[in-house]
Amino acid sequence: MTRQLSIFALLLTTACATTPAPPAVQTAPQAAAAAAAAEPAAPPATAETRPRGIIIPARGLSCRSAIVIEATNEHDGIAKEKAWINENYPGAKIVKQALTTCNDKPADQLDVETANGRSVSVYFDISNFFGKH
Repeated sequence: MTRQLSIFALLLTTACATTPAPPAVQTAPQAAAAAAAAEPAAPPATAETRPRGIIIPARGLSCRSAIVIEATNEHDGIAKEKAWINENYPGAKIVKQALTTCNDKPADQLDVETANGRSVSVYFDISNFFGKH
């Protein structure tokens, strides 16, 4: 008889240990707070920082990559050079301009001081408008 009671007690203990407890009754605000705490917050959105595709070398920093200016006269050509500088180096100022030759074509070399104090030489192919008034 004690053997049967021991087996019954063992079965009862096992059954109670594997049966989940009933969920606690919660009010609506508590349930929402519990659900919010249970789910981890989404990470903040981040922007992709890896370069995509082919990396293009900086234009105009050498004679080989001189920027071709499409203009019909010197006045328009110079204005387009300045517009290119303003667009690509905002806040920069032109320190010096020199006439040179790149790839057997006339070129302008503009020495620029950028807004952060860096010195840059930019080359422009001016063969389309050089000497045309």
